[in-house]
Amino acid sequence: MKCSTKSALLVLLMSIFSSNAYCAMINFQVSGQINEYDPLNEFEIIANGNIDAYGSFDSKHLKGSGIEQIALGENTGNSLTLIIGSMQFTEILDTNYSSGLPSISFIDGNFQGINYATAFNSQSYLQSYGFDVSGRDDFNNYISATWEQASYSVVPLPAAFWMFGAGIAGLLGLLRRRKIINL
Repeated sequence: MKCSTKSALLVLLMSIFSSNAYCAMINFQVSGQINEYDPLNEFEIIANGNIDAYGSFDSKHLKGSGIEQIALGENTGNSLTLIIGSMQFTEILDTNYSSGLPSISFIDGNFQGINYATAFNSQSYLQSYGFDVSGRDDFNNYISATWEQASYSVVPLPAAFWMFGAGIAGLLGLLRRRKIINL
C-alpha cells in the first residue's frame, strides 16, 4: 500500500511539472502609425491615427534565437486582436488561417512583425506582413500603416499554483517522516 501511494504521488508530480500548461504566458501589445489613407475609408482612420494589436502566446514557443514564427490561433492557445480605426479583427477572422497565418515573428528575440490577412464585406481586405499593414474597402479607399513599437509582459503563475506545490511538498515530507518513524 505504501509503495502504490508513493508511486501515485510521484506520477502526479511528474505530470504536473512536465505539462506545457504551466509555461508562462506572454502578453504582447504592438502599436503602429498610419502612413497614408483615403479620408472616406471604411476603417474610419483619421489623420495621425494609430493602429494597435494585442494578444498572448505561450513562452514555450519563443527560444530567443534565430528566426521564430509563433502561430496565433484557436488551436494554439495563443491569441491576436488587431484594432484598425473603428474596426476590430481577431485571429479567427484570418482568411489564410490554413496556411499558417496569423503569426507574430521574431529574429533573435526581437519583434519582426505580424502576419495576418482577412477579407470582409464584398471586396474589402486587411493584410499585415512583417511591419507593413495595408487595406482597401469596398469603394477602393486605401490605408497604409507600419508597426513600430512592441512591448511584452509575462503573465505570472497564479498563487494557487504555488500553494498547490507547497501542499505537495508537505505531503512528501509527511510520507518521508512516516517512513522514518516506521523503521
